[in-house]
Amino acid sequence: MKIMKNNAQLLITVLFLLLMVGTLAGALAALWPAEIRMRVEERQGLIAFYLAQAGIERAKIEVINDVTLFGTSAWLNDLDLAGDSYTFRYNFNVVIMGPQRRLIGRGEVLDLNNNLLAQREIEVRINGIVDVNPPGGDGIDDDGLASLVSWSWQEI
Repeated sequence: MKIMKNNAQLLITVLFLLLMVGTLAGALAALWPAEIRMRVEERQGLIAFYLAQAGIERAKIEVINDVTLFGTSAWLNDLDLAGDSYTFRYNFNVVIMGPQRRLIGRGEVLDLNNNLLAQREIEVRINGIVDVNPPGGDGIDDDGLASLVSWSWQEI
């Protein structure tokens, strides 16, 4: 009789432990999809940020080649990867404000149905643009017209 009582207590203890483990496993399984979705959204946002940076870099190149450049470019998708399930695109905007240029780069990640998944925008203000030929990197101004250019950026 004593052996049956110990077995019954052991059985109840094991069932209780199994119930606790099952409850914890169920709770974790319910949280995993939300965690995965959050990681995917974070990754898409980071890609959109890098695409916005690409827009800024493209705008810098365009401004260097044509100091009077202004306006908004069309959406560019030359950084899009073939065969994936996303569309990556960026554009840039150049606003002339006296000797200052305001460069705005935008990056977007879209699904294949063109639904917006992530978007980022960066603004750079460049002061003192007076020359289309910046110094050649050797510390010597090739044509004597370029000036030092201060700039800063922030995500909008």
